[in-house]
This record gives sequence, C-alpha cells and structure tokens, in this order.
Amino acid sequence: MPVEPLVLLPGRLCDVRLFEHQVKELAAFTSISVGDLTGAESFEELARQVLAKAPPKFALAGLSLGGIVALEVVRQAPQRVTRLVLLDVNPGGNTLQHIEEFEAQIRQARRSEADFTRLTTEFFYPQMVHPNRKNDPILQQTVLEMALAVGPDAFVRQNKALLARKARWNDLAAISCPTLILSGREDRVCPLDIQETMANLIPWSRQVIIENCGHLATLEQPRQVSEVLKEWLLALPHSRVTPQIKSEVKNVKN
Repeated sequence: MPVEPLVLLPGRLCDVRLFEHQVKELAAFTSISVGDLTGAESFEELARQVLAKAPPKFALAGLSLGGIVALEVVRQAPQRVTRLVLLDVNPGGNTLQHIEEFEAQIRQARRSEADFTRLTTEFFYPQMVHPNRKNDPILQQTVLEMALAVGPDAFVRQNKALLARKARWNDLAAISCPTLILSGREDRVCPLDIQETMANLIPWSRQVIIENCGHLATLEQPRQVSEVLKEWLLALPHSRVTPQIKSEVKNVKN
C-alpha cells in the first residue's frame, strides 16, 4: 500500500534537527519534508506558507508550535490532510501568564545575542526536557544549536504568533482524518490532561504516551517516537479504522 508524503512541522526555536531520527527511519516508507515556521507572525499565514509548498495530499505531523500550525492547516484545507499527528501540543488560548512570558521573552531576545542564548539555555531547555535530561550535554547542545540557527528575529515572530493565537478547542470535533496524539508523560509545557482532552474531542483519535519523556519527544526518545510514527503511517486508511481506536491509550517505554 503506498504511503502518502509526510510533512513535519517543528516547534518554536527548532529546525529540521528536531526530526533527524524520524526522517532517517521513515525515509524508506515515504517522502518527507520539514516545514519552515520562521517567516510569519500569525498561525494563519504560517499555515498558508506550509500549504503552498506541500503536496496535493499529505500526512501531517507537528510538535508544539508546529502542532498549532498543523491544526490551522487542517482547518484551512481539510481535504488535503490524510492523517494528522499532534506531538506535545496545546490547542488552548493564552492566559495572562502566557502573555507576560511571551512579551518578556521578546524583550530579552532583542537585547543581545548573549541574552538570547541565556533564554535558551536557562529557561527553555530546562523547561522542555525530562528532569533526568537536564544535564545531557549532547541534547542541550542540539537544542542550543537549533535556537541559534532560528535566531532572535524569527523567535520574535513566533512569539508574536503565539500572542495572537486563539483557543482551538471548538475546532477539534471537525477534524475528520485519523489523528495520533503523542506526548511525553512528563511534559510540563503541554501536560497529559491537555492531551487527554484533545483525544476525547477529536473523533478519530488515538493517544500514545511516551514514558520517561518531556516536551521534546522526538529528541528525548527518538527511537520510540519513530516506531510509533511508522506504525501510524503504515496503518489502515481512514475508511478501515474502527471507532474503538478513539479510546485507546498506548504507553511506550524505552
């Protein structure tokens, strides 16, 4: 059975390296492209940019900010997305704390390159990863290199998109393609209760929890995530999926 092309959408301050393991493992089954989410200040425009470069029909996976863009892609062009993967995503709107944090981050990123680097290493990295990976030098270096490659200007644009975001809970019931909701059990940015709520609202959904994992699932537990994505891509097409899959929760351990 042919597998549709796969479009991967990275999170904030991330690039193609976020999906390095998945691209290597899945390239034998399908063509893969990684979107660039650095060029606009709204999720609507970012989604239009993704759609302009995507194949006519494709599978779509997004992590964190990339997942919010993925939801907007599905809203704009539901007929083009054959299946959807939401990795560590929060479809909710902003709290006052979110707004204050995003605005403070913009100010710090604009001050100097050193301030931007500290923002990555002292705030983002410890918040994003599982506690037992905080002192992992290889993972920390990868996250820092991605952030520096994205740069402060693109980071400011991404934060402006987040500042303008609206809650998307009411859009979830309209998603008609098979949807995989994948997250790390110890994700503090997008905790499990959010993932469980999404699974209950999206009609054709399946939830998978990666154990010993924080927010950056594709980097923290790359082999487990790749295996789940491969299984999902090679699964039966939408017309053959049974409603029982909606309530399935799978725990994946390393």
